[in-house]
Amino acid sequence: MTMTQQPQYARYLLYSSRLTIISILTAYYYQLWDCCLLTLIITTTSQLYWSYPIDGWRRHLDMLAVLSGLSYQVAYTAWRVPWWTRLTYYLFVSLMGGSYLVARYYGRHLEYRLACGYHLLLHCLGNLSNIWLYTHHTNEIGVSK
Repeated sequence: MTMTQQPQYARYLLYSSRLTIISILTAYYYQLWDCCLLTLIITTTSQLYWSYPIDGWRRHLDMLAVLSGLSYQVAYTAWRVPWWTRLTYYLFVSLMGGSYLVARYYGRHLEYRLACGYHLLLHCLGNLSNIWLYTHHTNEIGVSK
């Protein structure tokens, strides 16, 4: 199995993946139990993966958790906010996707410091987008305020 990140940079990603605790607490505060559970799962799988980042089942489990949570929020949760909140959330998601692609590019070219920086940005954007979405949430579908 190959390491996907150098140990000196992986620890920063381990620490930054703990930012999801803020998303968990925000979801809990707003009583969004589904989002709270999803971010708790993502925190757990991320800690498992980034503690020793090798390309294997832990990485695949983390990717599955993140993509499942993101898909759920894009398809379900984002439709319970005003249109302008949804649009801003989708902008966050686009920036996250771009940050991930840039991080992968630098990782493939063995520029681990830059890859780490863009992945740190991804973690920050992910949590900012969660906070944005959760603080504007309503229980109505298709809110058009």
